[in-house]
Amino acid sequence: MARHEDQIVIAAPVKVVFDTVADQRNEPSYNPAMVRSEKVTTGPIRVGTRFTATVTARGRPMDMLVRYVAFDRPRRIESVTQMALLDIDYLLTFQPHPEGTLMRWSWRLRPRGRLRVLAPVLGSLGRRQERRIWTGLKRHVESRRSLPVRRAVLAGSVVTAVATGALLRRWYARWGATAEEAAAVMPGDELVPSPKLAWTRAVTVAAPPEAVWPWLAQVGQGRGGFYSYDAAENLIGCDIHSAQEILPEHQHPRVGDLIRLAPGRAPCYRIAQVDPPRVLVLVGADPDTQRPGPTPAARDEQGATWAWTIRAADGGRGTRLVVRQRYSYPRGQTLLWHLLEPVDFVMERRMLLGIKQRAEHRQRWPQPRSRSRP
Repeated sequence: MARHEDQIVIAAPVKVVFDTVADQRNEPSYNPAMVRSEKVTTGPIRVGTRFTATVTARGRPMDMLVRYVAFDRPRRIESVTQMALLDIDYLLTFQPHPEGTLMRWSWRLRPRGRLRVLAPVLGSLGRRQERRIWTGLKRHVESRRSLPVRRAVLAGSVVTAVATGALLRRWYARWGATAEEAAAVMPGDELVPSPKLAWTRAVTVAAPPEAVWPWLAQVGQGRGGFYSYDAAENLIGCDIHSAQEILPEHQHPRVGDLIRLAPGRAPCYRIAQVDPPRVLVLVGADPDTQRPGPTPAARDEQGATWAWTIRAADGGRGTRLVVRQRYSYPRGQTLLWHLLEPVDFVMERRMLLGIKQRAEHRQRWPQPRSRSRP
């Protein structure tokens, strides 16, 4: 028998996530492989409720029957799925999380007949499929529930920041940073030595540096995202989907790697320096050629750096995460950059907190390991 466990964080209330999952008639909305799902029992959803569904695999339809054997709203669902030569025992749990809901799943395959010899293969395929299904659920629920709220929060924050920018600049330019951190020389400063705009921000994370670095290593559009206001960024076509898990394929950033802010001909960076798990420095690149700008950039030349440092705190049990941006630009862009400055504060503050929340949560709740048993 093949077993598997995993989890995902969804930015929506527990009851919303639970109810969306519990009514399996919703699944075709977030699972492209499911073409039909119908409730075949009467009354409210509870123990004994049954659904019939049809999924496609390699273009071939397969029918299934799902029966709930335990149901504790909004905390727990246990079900048995019956197919032609395969049964699946499934457990879903839901609990509050700082960002919404932590949903964990655990399932066991029970192949019958000639499928028994394929149990390890079925388990491997099933793990990938389940991750796709629940990632689809996350996008479905978050786009439906949180977009209006995020729009309102972002709009209010940006309007306030822009309106009070001149008065609050000193505060938000060094939000969270100590005077020593703001004055210190950081890696990458030499690339834009005479910036017209610069700021240093910081946050303390209750997790060691090695727990923080993986989230930073995978930043970027088409990678781990930016852990900020995805819905707001996607309103202008950035196509950002901030990861709730560490992505192994993006854990080895190298000098020269392209870090996009959005698809296509959009602002982007190249990695200029990387020293895991302590330093990541990005330098602005031309949106058309994707080549880094001239360095060191003169005061009236287009130049940008985005630098991060990680250092141990609290005897190695915590981390001090510091970020600095430095910009030089032609004189004609002065007004534009001063308008963008408070917007950047709103987004970068959320990014710092997003990294902090993810690292601390993973430290408290380590990811369960997948396992297969013959």
